[in-house]
Amino acid sequence: MSLSAAEDDSGCIICSLPCCAAQLVWTPIDVGIGISILTYASNAVWWTSYSVAHKLIWVGLGCCMGKRDESSMIGGSGLKPDSKTLVDVQGLSATIASGVSALITMPLDTIKTRLQVLDGEKNGMRKPMTVLQTVRNLVNEGLAACYRGLGPRWASMSLSATTMITTYEFLKRLSTKSQESWHNRGG
Repeated sequence: MSLSAAEDDSGCIICSLPCCAAQLVWTPIDVGIGISILTYASNAVWWTSYSVAHKLIWVGLGCCMGKRDESSMIGGSGLKPDSKTLVDVQGLSATIASGVSALITMPLDTIKTRLQVLDGEKNGMRKPMTVLQTVRNLVNEGLAACYRGLGPRWASMSLSATTMITTYEFLKRLSTKSQESWHNRGG
């Protein structure tokens, strides 16, 4: 694993820490706060999935296109892409990462949502359901119950992630070019 790959993977964990802290600070103490914090692990899942998908796509494109340019290797593939190819690969990687993240975290999100909106009844009195009761209900309904609404969630995550990552990568390339030109001027 290269240094940049190790930095990307450690960045996944680091990116999820502020989300967890924000969840603790800004979410009122209510039913499902523990599950809410766990669903923020989707950031780590998303960034890890993005990194893996991004590298695999570049390797695949490098093999298919047969272009080699050792001076500007992207993702270890040796491919020298144009700006459209960069954006296309980033968008596809973001869509794949969104799908993986949605598939992994959807059951936790379903449990969290049900804890927050559904009540149970015991002895004629309404009271919040427990995590165990919610999980039992989902098991009785079948695995598909955990994934209701997966399509819209994936679409929503993909649109926002594609916008976010293409902007992030563009600004990253722009700042790298700015630093290179600054160093080349002797600054």
